[in-house]
Amino acid sequence: MITHSRIAGCLLLVCIAADCSGDTKAAEETASAAASVGSSSDLCSLFNTQEIRTLLGTPVAVSTVSPPSASACQWDGTTDDGAYAQVQVVGVRYWTPPKSAEGYEKLSGLGKEAFVAPEMGGWQAGALTDTAAALVAVKSGSATRETAVRFLRDMLGRM
Repeated sequence: MITHSRIAGCLLLVCIAADCSGDTKAAEETASAAASVGSSSDLCSLFNTQEIRTLLGTPVAVSTVSPPSASACQWDGTTDDGAYAQVQVVGVRYWTPPKSAEGYEKLSGLGKEAFVAPEMGGWQAGALTDTAAALVAVKSGSATRETAVRFLRDMLGRM
């Protein structure tokens, strides 16, 4: 299924650029950040399908590991076309909050720096920690700013 997450798309381009230039340090940093959670399947195990269904307010399929570099996990809606939830952990060098996005809001009390912003009909949120950038994205008929912030807070608490 086509992902609607700009986070994954942008990071895919960054990873492609890093690999094309032979920058193995970037790939190692992403792997190290993911290791703070464990494997990508461990990232998927941070939340179960029922939790994501409750979060989105719609049934979802079993999680799938998503590119780039298997640094993300995504749950797609099964009845609400276009609904999804995604979690991602990447190296700190990829921390690029969308400060120019309309509706961007800086958050306090989550990591060293955090944000929430509208994204393609849904919401994205992220937090920078000492070792990684943690990102979430949600989209469904009932997903709100608060949904994204709660999802991020829960993710950070489970990492």
